Amino acid sequence: MNRWALLASLYVAQFLPVAFFGQTLPVFLRQQGVSLELVGLTSLLSLPWTLKVLWSPLIDRYGWTKWGHYKFWIVLMQSLMGITITLCAFLNFDNNFRLLLAMMLLAITLAATQDIATDALAIGILKPSERGLGNSIQVAGGYLGGIVGGGVILIALDALGWQKSLLLMALGVFLLILPVINYRETKSVSPAEFQLSLSSLTGFFRQSRIPQWILILTVYMMGVTIASTMSRPLLVDLNLSLSDIGLMNGIVSFGAGFIGSFIGGFC
Repeated sequence: MNRWALLASLYVAQFLPVAFFGQTLPVFLRQQGVSLELVGLTSLLSLPWTLKVLWSPLIDRYGWTKWGHYKFWIVLMQSLMGITITLCAFLNFDNNFRLLLAMMLLAITLAATQDIATDALAIGILKPSERGLGNSIQVAGGYLGGIVGGGVILIALDALGWQKSLLLMALGVFLLILPVINYRETKSVSPAEFQLSLSSLTGFFRQSRIPQWILILTVYMMGVTIASTMSRPLLVDLNLSLSDIGLMNGIVSFGAGFIGSFIGGFC
């Protein structure tokens, strides 16, 4: 299969649940009468995406090479992601809210882990001269996943309800496994390439200016994130329908990012 199409399918799949739980869920919760305080706490669902660097060496170090080192992780994580989303579809929103949040956190963790393996696979199959376009595919795939998870599914929620909408999203995740199943990973990973040790981890943090950079990376998106998270419930309070919000904040805004990602990658 074409490697560009393969990478695109993987990045779309991982961002489907991320966009849904980060963009669609706050809108749906607010429409159901959930307080702004609880809606704001849904931002914590993004923590696995922030902290995935902590377990990424394990993905590089361990794997089942009979399938292909990173292919094994991608298929496993994406399959479990689809199963988790399917289970969320059958949870009663009012009676199992905490369990539902826990399942959503699990889905995001699985998506973040799939991203670790997908990024590593992309580095292995792309030449250095191709990585600009590869980055465009990565970002564009994320925006396309955002269009579906943050826009189309929100519109579907308005028309089909919670259960059918989540089953539709789970079906999309499962279908997007097919390209990687048919892909033959040829680049082998030697466990000796990745040495896990406390000294190497602490050595990284002792490098000059690393603490300052970590601080910048921690807070630089804070204002945008706060505004983005709480602007969607505001639209609900302004009596906009789920379909209107899905069209504006999902399809139109992510669509603009989709186009911009290609321009940025080529530049």
